[in-house]
This record gives sequence, structure tokens and C-alpha cells, in this order.
Amino acid sequence: MKDKVKTLADLKGLTIGVTDLGSSTNMLATYNVVKGGNKESDYKPLPVGAGNTLIAAMKQGQIDAAVTSEPTASLLKDQHLAFTFVDMSHKDKAEKALDGGYASTSLYMQRSYVKAHPDVVQKLADAYVRTLKWMSTHTPEQIADKVPHEYWAGNKALYLEALKGQLPMFTTDGKMPAGVPENVRKILSSFKPAVKNIKLDQTYTNTFVDKAAQDLKNK
Repeated sequence: MKDKVKTLADLKGLTIGVTDLGSSTNMLATYNVVKGGNKESDYKPLPVGAGNTLIAAMKQGQIDAAVTSEPTASLLKDQHLAFTFVDMSHKDKAEKALDGGYASTSLYMQRSYVKAHPDVVQKLADAYVRTLKWMSTHTPEQIADKVPHEYWAGNKALYLEALKGQLPMFTTDGKMPAGVPENVRKILSSFKPAVKNIKLDQTYTNTFVDKAAQDLKNK
């Protein structure tokens, strides 16, 4: 595949593995296909999850390529099943590939649920803010020791190496970074024109993380 896929235009006709249809990996796969001068319909997204299920799909030839997170990406390379084509594993590389920031790893849900269950949303925000604060004051090694061992995917050293590269992508306070919503809209509207009309201030809120931070400060 490496000798056949040299530019984004070469993604046309491929079956690309994503975690699920409509997921961030699906959106990013489509963006790269369209960025290469193709149409959204010029490739087939196949939901294969991540980790062992994605690796199995690659081994069995169900997919030609994949958009995935760490440590799956590193495992694919370590097992000589794939090579890095568009590198989004580090903050600077991801911003270069996407012309800016992208809110991929985030907590999102329907507005109707947020309005109906603010107490549940607040508890989730509390947990995320506490976790991000803890992560920002601990080493990658300490973080790796705390996560479920399943996250290591059988190779702790490889997981730790990937974690070190990805930690700068996480915010320390849980807030939506400035400029990121605008860039997400630009990316999505490249293949979903209607997205251009979306009012960004209605798509996210920092209210819950602000309260979580204040409550944490008062403890």
C-alpha cells in the first residue's frame, strides 16, 4: 500500500477503518479524502473500533487504511501492518495537518439531554476537570500506572511512548480552546456545506467546567 498511497488524492477508492460511523475518526478520514480533491463518496468508511478489533481488521484485509488513536497507531507500526501517512499524534503535527486545533477527544452530547439533566452533566464535568488537573501535575509514567492495563494493549512501553507525545494535546482546565470551534466548522463544512450556517456559541459551553474548577478550588 505504501507504494500506492503517496498523496491524499490516492485515498480514493480505499476502505478506511474508523471507530464508528459519525465519529471523529470518520470525520477526519472524510476530511483528508476531500482535501485530496475527492468526494466523500469516493471512499468507504468501515467501523472497526480501535485496539485489537482494528488491528484484526487490518490483518484480515478488511480495511486498506485507518484513522485511529494511540496506542493502536503505534501498535500497527510496531507490527509492520501500517505506516504513518497523515501524522496527528502530536499537537504540532496535528495542527499542521488540520490547519489548526480540533476538538477530537471531548465530551459531547445532545443539547436536549444537557438541559434535561444538568446534574449529570455537572458530575461528568467535575470528573473530567479533576482528572485533567491531576494529569497536568503527574508524569507520563504515573499516568500510565493508573490507567486500566487494557489501555496498554499488551505493550506498556509502547503505550508510554505514545502517551508522552499526546499529553500536550490535553487542556489542563477542560475548557474549549480559543479558535478550535471555528477550525472544526471549517473542516466539517469542507464536506458538509450546511455546517457553515451553524452558530458556534450554541455548540459548546464552558459553564460546567467553570463551576467544576470553582468547586475544586473551594475544597
